[in-house]
Amino acid sequence: MSDKLDKEYWLSPVGLALIQGWTRDGLIDEQIAKRMGIARKTLWVWRGKNPELESAMRSGKEVADFAVESALYKSAIEGSITAQMFWLRNRKPAQWNKPTPLPEGNVNAGVQQQTLTELRQLLEMPVPTCER
Repeated sequence: MSDKLDKEYWLSPVGLALIQGWTRDGLIDEQIAKRMGIARKTLWVWRGKNPELESAMRSGKEVADFAVESALYKSAIEGSITAQMFWLRNRKPAQWNKPTPLPEGNVNAGVQQQTLTELRQLLEMPVPTCER
């Protein structure tokens, strides 16, 4: 098939529907070009010269993005803590992407000392013997 026929096919309603479906499925430009049997650079040239191809690729990506956004929002509203944190860190990064400050001084030193003291006391206790 000549390049002209390939391009005609991909710009037909059937070809555009396939391309739109691939973008909706999450394929990137390089993967789409490979499925079309062309170079990624050729795809970019075709997109620049053919508004219908550009529109098919953009609308496919937008549909997929909206579907994922809706699912994430629904999960967050229904109580998924992971979805809530993801949402907040992306929507309000100034408030939710701050690193947690470390406490002043060595808080663990007191806990470690208490644990060592308790271990020493246990080691100093007499070992019970079994008498028969």
